[in-house]
Amino acid sequence: MDKDMERLGKERLKRVRRRRQLATFIISMAVIVLGITAYRLIQPASAADQNQKDFTIDNVTENYVNLQKLQSNGSYTKMSSEGKPVDWNGEKFKLEVQLDFGIGKNDTVDANGNTVKNYYYVYDPSVTIPDELCNYWKTKCDDNGDKEQFQYRYIKNEDGTYAILIKFADGYIEGNSSDIKGWAKAEALGEGKTNDSGDVDIYIGGDVTITVDKDNIHWNGNDSLNYDISVKKSNTNNNNIGIDENGNYYVEFTVDVSSTKGTPDDIEITDEFNGNGMRVDTTGFTYSIKKNGQAVDRSYTAKAT
Repeated sequence: MDKDMERLGKERLKRVRRRRQLATFIISMAVIVLGITAYRLIQPASAADQNQKDFTIDNVTENYVNLQKLQSNGSYTKMSSEGKPVDWNGEKFKLEVQLDFGIGKNDTVDANGNTVKNYYYVYDPSVTIPDELCNYWKTKCDDNGDKEQFQYRYIKNEDGTYAILIKFADGYIEGNSSDIKGWAKAEALGEGKTNDSGDVDIYIGGDVTITVDKDNIHWNGNDSLNYDISVKKSNTNNNNIGIDENGNYYVEFTVDVSSTKGTPDDIEITDEFNGNGMRVDTTGFTYSIKKNGQAVDRSYTAKAT
């Protein structure tokens, strides 16, 4: 009886220990989850998501207001390109992009009535500003060219995106009774793809797409996003003449024609073979056409001359 009681006591003790271990494990997991949640909460928002942000330039920290977050009448941002020739460098398209922006009069002052002179705009991740255009200030005059409007500078953000910083000249905003308008151009590298017409759609920010006529694309050498084709000929029996079961001599070779990006029209293949007196039997020709790895039904004609 005493042994049975002792055994039951040990079993209860084990269960209590298991509950404590389980409770400790659950508490530990809760701490880990809370830690991860807290880490996510303290991660800073990207520059594109913030209404305003401090930028440190040349060891001077100043606050800039996000142009894309302005909401008063007269405030807007617009990306465009004038359809100039575009260069393909083998990876991306190099083109000139223009940022047009407006700042409504109500957005030129802060809550305390102070004039806001510093603004910024974050480009879409698909747009890259060349390094040689970053990290120095340029001066932009008004359309008449006789009055400094603002200075601007391209920078690379910590998240890999690029932004333009805009600092209006002293007195420029105060001296205008209407909305402020401006623009800035830059050479940029953008991603794109060929559309159904053979032209190229290049993404330069948000939902903005620039369509460039295929004739205005300066391709790098023979490279092209539009079409490609490759031809390879190989012998299947080491250049030896074979003999079939009927005693007929034969040779086997393969002409492989492939395209990754497609061709603008039907293709015609001419293959020369010197039989040295041998008769060529075109009925023995076989072929297969595949698209994306799947066989497709296409016409084929073979003839020997």
